[in-house]
Amino acid sequence: MSDDLPSSKSPLKSALQTLAAELTVLHKLLLQAAKADWERTHGTFASPMAFFQVITHEPTFGPWLKPMTQLLTLLDEFLEGDERPTSLEAAVIRRDAAPLVTPGGAEDPYARILQENPEVTVAHAAVKRALEALPPASEEETTSESLHEKHAWIEGRRHARRQSKLELLRLSKRGPKQ
Repeated sequence: MSDDLPSSKSPLKSALQTLAAELTVLHKLLLQAAKADWERTHGTFASPMAFFQVITHEPTFGPWLKPMTQLLTLLDEFLEGDERPTSLEAAVIRRDAAPLVTPGGAEDPYARILQENPEVTVAHAAVKRALEALPPASEEETTSESLHEKHAWIEGRRHARRQSKLELLRLSKRGPKQ
């Protein structure tokens, strides 16, 4: 079986898929912990939408939870295609994800939840292991990368895939050559 076929998976793509899966578990546990914390202070949420509104608009969640949510979204979009990621792309993802799972000081909600919740601690360790499986990058290789540039790049890849699918659809509608 050829390495060029979409069904064959590169080790980097597998490592990134593992990171995405582990990060998703951690993110879900952090959301559950944040919800429990909020409800202890402010009462039960009337609906899941009310919780979503608080998580997305309340400033106390923005600095530590929102970047992880954004990275997960970009990572999911990045992995949805058949393209093989490069070492530099994996290194940039590692560089961007590492600070999100690095506990801060005493005022850091992530650090507090990490200390108080054994499930979060286990998920945190799994994410750290997944990050270690990705190649590191030197600062000069990744300093020009930004969230905006990566988003634009992903959008470009998505547009190219859409164009390819439209071209295939057009060809299939023409039917066989006469």
